[in-house]
Amino acid sequence: NSEIIGVVVAFKRWFSTCDHMDELIGGSPYLMEHQFYLRELLLQSRYELSEELEMAIAKMQSTGSKAWSRLYMERTSSALADLVVDGETRQVTLAELRSMAYENNASLRKAAYEAEAEACSRIAEVCAASLNGISGEALTIYGMRGYQSSLEKVLIASRMDSETLAAMLTALRESL
Repeated sequence: NSEIIGVVVAFKRWFSTCDHMDELIGGSPYLMEHQFYLRELLLQSRYELSEELEMAIAKMQSTGSKAWSRLYMERTSSALADLVVDGETRQVTLAELRSMAYENNASLRKAAYEAEAEACSRIAEVCAASLNGISGEALTIYGMRGYQSSLEKVLIASRMDSETLAAMLTALRESL
């Protein structure tokens, strides 16, 4: 992945300097088919760092956020809890416990909730450290790239503006 970063960054930089991009895209049926992606690349190029920095970030992420993410996923996917069902104790995963939140049997839902809470408390420190490591790296990189906030980064990635988000939140609050 980090090997490809240099090529992608160089292409984005070259593409962002094209003076007649609309004419270039409009003049080719093939590019017209891919214009959405090309315009996304152009938008992303505003937040690109130098090729050297982008490559360094990609390499560091393999022992940073990606490592934290693997640890988080390993812990949450392998966490087991004891659950008593019909007088029989069995070990179940967090995913199985989560699905029991929709059971008709209220006592089973309660037992699953309590088992899930206990299992989560055993892995809480590792999960918190993982999420903090991932978030800290992201905030640092967003700042380096020139985003005003992490919200701006998310809005751009979601192809949404702050007014739309505000309207959605207002509608949600009114609905609740």
